[in-house]
Formats: sequence, structure tokens, C-alpha cells
Amino acid sequence: MLNAYNKTQTYFCQSISKSHLNLSENITAYFTGVPETYLNFLTLDHAPIDLEKDLNAGKNFFDTFNQSFIVDIAEEFCDEETDSIFKKSGFTSGDPSVSMHLDLRTFDAKIEMKDNTIIRAIDTNLNDWISPLVEAFESTPEVSAFYVDAHKKALNNGANFYHFTLYNADQSTDQPLASLTISITGTLARLDDVGTLPAFQGRGFATMLVTYGLKKAIELGCTDCFLCASKDGLPLYQKFGFKALSTNRCYVCQEVS
Repeated sequence: MLNAYNKTQTYFCQSISKSHLNLSENITAYFTGVPETYLNFLTLDHAPIDLEKDLNAGKNFFDTFNQSFIVDIAEEFCDEETDSIFKKSGFTSGDPSVSMHLDLRTFDAKIEMKDNTIIRAIDTNLNDWISPLVEAFESTPEVSAFYVDAHKKALNNGANFYHFTLYNADQSTDQPLASLTISITGTLARLDDVGTLPAFQGRGFATMLVTYGLKKAIELGCTDCFLCASKDGLPLYQKFGFKALSTNRCYVCQEVS
């Protein structure tokens, strides 16, 4: 399943990136154009052969854009030497993550909408889609505008992306409360950008929205769904039956020319 996870990750990352570079057989650098460290990254599909060389190549790539970036690497590829190489190369530790999988063929996609809520496909109005995510991910309007542009580029290039937003419809103007993105390659789906306005968290809105998204993925012919969760997000996804594929360390490179 890790190969399938990597396939969905590659599809999503390439779709939103302005430029990417294969540093070696299993390591790729993605520059998204979004001025946020955690939205520019190196990805590793397998255990690195010459990690120090690849990290230096990655730094040279991102230096051309004057951009900081992160590296997510599965725990199974790490040891004391790996950590030492990252530190020697100027990286610091970031927030860990968990790669997860759900078999959609066994998922019961029943959804119970609360009163005064509605979910809309929002590909043509990404300003509504990004609205809850700005606060949910403690971003800024300026950075978020770049991320919207990255998703618009993906859609304009024909990427198989679907954006959904849950609204509070109990007012004259609908208020966006939660959003997510689904990307699809073949029969494989991936969830990203799942976030709820902080003032409305804990009320089940993310549960409704994720259920809706998974139901749509099934309707579109998907058999499996993948995502990369933060430690805080694990309980939500485990509730749906997502299982961990790997725990990942994160290393941050802030050095730019």
C-alpha cells in the first residue's frame, strides 16, 4: 500500500507545483511557489542511498527560489546516522506525520447533516474553499492567496481535483466553516487540506465533510483513499477506519541564499 500512497502523493505534489526535480531515483523536490516552508518539500519513496548528496542537491534546488522547505521521511528509513546527516546538513526537527490508508470498498458512507449546514463543490470559488483553512492552519491571507493560485493552476491544467466546503446556511450570507480537497489518480483518492474554523471545531463539521468527500470518491470509482495526518488529526481519521502505513519524521531546512 505504500507504493499506492506514494503514487497519490506524487500526483498531488506535481499538480500544485510550479517546478519539481528528481534528485535521484527515489527523491523528488517540489517547489509550489507558496511562500511557506511546510508547502515546499522533498519526498522519499524508498530508503536513501546517498542522503547527504541528495539533501545538498535539494538545498541547491530550493536556493534558486530563495525558499525554505521540509523533508518527510518514514521512520523505517531512519537511524542515528540519518538524524546525524540531517543535523550536519543544517536541518532541524519539525512536526511528525502519519501516512494513512482506508479501503473504500468496506466503508459505509452514511452521512448525517446537521440542520442549517450544506456542502458544496467549490472548484469555481476557491476563495470560499480557502476561507476556513486560513485560520485552521494558522496561515495568513497573503500565503493563502498563493496556495489558491497553486490549486487554480492544477485545475486549469486538468488535474483531477475536487474542492468541497461546508457552510452554515442559517444566515443571509452562507458562512464557510470547513473545507477539504480530494485528488484522484486512477482508482486512488487522496484527502488534503481538511480544516475547520477554530471557533466551530468540535461540532462534527469535519466528520460530515470527510464523510461526504469519501462518499464522492466512491461514486467516482475509487477503491482506496490515502492521506497524511498530523498527530492531532489521527483521532478523526481513525474514526473512519483509516490505518497507519508509516510514521514519518519531518526535517526543516530554513537556510536560503
